[in-house]
Amino acid sequence: MPGTSGCLVAADEPLSLKGVTHASTKWAHLGEDGLVRVRASIGRFGEEAGLQVDDAELVARTRADLRELDGIGAEPVAVHVQRWGGGLPQYGVGHGELVAGLEAAVAAEPGLAVAGAMLHGVGVPACVGTARAAAERLARVVPAAS
Repeated sequence: MPGTSGCLVAADEPLSLKGVTHASTKWAHLGEDGLVRVRASIGRFGEEAGLQVDDAELVARTRADLRELDGIGAEPVAVHVQRWGGGLPQYGVGHGELVAGLEAAVAAEPGLAVAGAMLHGVGVPACVGTARAAAERLARVVPAAS
């Protein structure tokens, strides 16, 4: 994974991590000082009890997984733990088909649009993309105010 901007980790992998972003690769200006910045996400649906540990334990789990995935073993210069209890939707099996059905139903109703993290991704670019598509759809059917 070195040289990439990150990865998602399959739920059946024996790791705590569910995703990693190599922020200083994805956004080069973050690495101009020579430091590597990594954002890691830990905890999946149904694993809430395993997250009820102190920050030091979460950091230790994350570092162990980063060693396994990337060979990153260096001591961090700094860490920041941000807990987002229930903050991100976690799609289940069949989510793509569910979204396709929703979008087909919405397409049959002029003047109706959907947007948000429940559709095609929880990241800002994905959410902005669905919002833009929804706004464009509505702009085509709603008369402009004079």
